[in-house]
Amino acid sequence: ATVPNENLSSDDAVFTARITVPSGMLDKVISGGQKQGQDIVFSGTLKGAEAPSPAVVDGTGTSPAGYLPLSTFGITPISGIGDESAVNFTLGTPFVYGGVSYNRIGVVSNGYAVVGGTNGSADIQFFNQMFPDPARPNNVLAPFWTDLNPAFGGALRAATLTDGVNSWLVLEWDKVVNYGDREPNSFQIWIGLNGYQDITYTYGPVTEGDGGYLTVGAENEYGNRGSTWYFDGVGNPVGAGNELRVEAAAGAPGETHTITFTLKGNKTGNHSGYAYVTSDVFAGTSVTRFDFKVTK
Repeated sequence: ATVPNENLSSDDAVFTARITVPSGMLDKVISGGQKQGQDIVFSGTLKGAEAPSPAVVDGTGTSPAGYLPLSTFGITPISGIGDESAVNFTLGTPFVYGGVSYNRIGVVSNGYAVVGGTNGSADIQFFNQMFPDPARPNNVLAPFWTDLNPAFGGALRAATLTDGVNSWLVLEWDKVVNYGDREPNSFQIWIGLNGYQDITYTYGPVTEGDGGYLTVGAENEYGNRGSTWYFDGVGNPVGAGNELRVEAAAGAPGETHTITFTLKGNKTGNHSGYAYVTSDVFAGTSVTRFDFKVTK
């Protein structure tokens, strides 16, 4: 029999496992633990899961078409978008971000998108963050996060474009104005729908953000890894003709420790054993039951 112990958290876990089986049925421990009477015990540390880690880099010449106004294709503005608002789109073809496939994305009036979609007011913020930040919103693609108000001017558009071979979801903020000075900003997110990560930010004319407050960057779903290209005057400002690329190495699962042992069938019928695990990454004791049957 084998009993795996996997660390699903992002922190290293110190743990102790104790496996019990019916009296007299434990034969020998093959690997992963020590026999202690009729129990099997093991203590150790399991490495935590590695979260996806986004990086925003210079993408000059790597976007599909640079800043390409969707109005030239007759794409109409998204309806119902005003100040502090968002709309979620469900896609027929998924896209990849950080090694994970998604078919839903939320577009927020304040110059960013939430991968996986927005869920309530906590995901719609005019106060921009420096990435990473565990506070919501998370899983953010932020080409130009500042306090914008399309109710005062400008429009948001979304469309799928293709070159006949590859396709992209294009999200556009077209001349959307700052809340304070009402100066316009035009920029886009291009998201490849081709089975691999292909995300770029492209820019038309933009300002330095509302009152100078502006985030350009990206963040993972946990808010514990992120990349800030520009934040409130620090970093490289963006302008018309700029292109940035969002790269994101896929995460990795936490470490697994497996205990393998053999049992003696001294009594026919159905039997159960239990694995008791304690750790510094959760409270109490985790109890898992496993069943086996002796036929002869």
